Amino acid sequence: VKHVQLVEHAKLVKHVQLVKHVQLVEYAQLVEHAQLVKYAQLVKHVQQVKHVRLVEHAQLVEHAQLVKYAQLVKHVQLVKHVQLVKHVELVKHAQLVKHAQLVKHVQLVEHAKLVKHVQLVKHVQLVKHVQLVKHVQLVKHVQLVEHDQLVEHAQLVKHVQLVKHIQLVKHAQLVEHAQLVEHAQLVKYVQLVKHVQLRYLVSSYSEVVWNTEEKQTHEPQAKGQQLEKERQLS
Repeated sequence: VKHVQLVEHAKLVKHVQLVKHVQLVEYAQLVEHAQLVKYAQLVKHVQQVKHVRLVEHAQLVEHAQLVKYAQLVKHVQLVKHVQLVKHVELVKHAQLVKHAQLVKHVQLVEHAKLVKHVQLVKHVQLVKHVQLVKHVQLVKHVQLVEHDQLVEHAQLVKHVQLVKHIQLVKHAQLVEHAQLVEHAQLVKYVQLVKHVQLRYLVSSYSEVVWNTEEKQTHEPQAKGQQLEKERQLS
């Protein structure tokens, strides 16, 4: 009984240790998950900050372009005013000046087209960069999800292994208990058989002794009765 109690106590201790180990593993997994969440939040925050900086830079570039365009417009207006004054003084010189203005205007238009083209190219590059950043974020998210799934699968596998181990231990304990019960039953049966045999031997011995004593007491009485009968007949 003490051995069985010790075995049960050891089983309980092992079970408690397994439960504590499972709790520690779950706590470590929760801590790792919290750290991953914090890291993802920091990454999103950094990406938002970068996006805000890119937007501010684009706004500054657009503002600088507008300022330059306004300066060019004022310069053109001043040039036109000077041209008008010169036209009043010299028509031919004004024509030459107009020709030069047309050339400059063509150059300004081409420059404006080039500036717009550069702006479009930069805008397309920014859009592609944003798309790449979003794609990278999606890939990282998918990797994190797959990692979580692998971790959950590993946890399930470990849990199934622990359950199988516990079932095997319980089965071994039941087999040992059944063997102990069968051994106890056999011992009791042997003791009963020996007890019956002893009782049978004792009863046989007492019967033999009793028959012997009864025969010895009855033989003298029979002889005396026979002598008495013979005496009466004579």
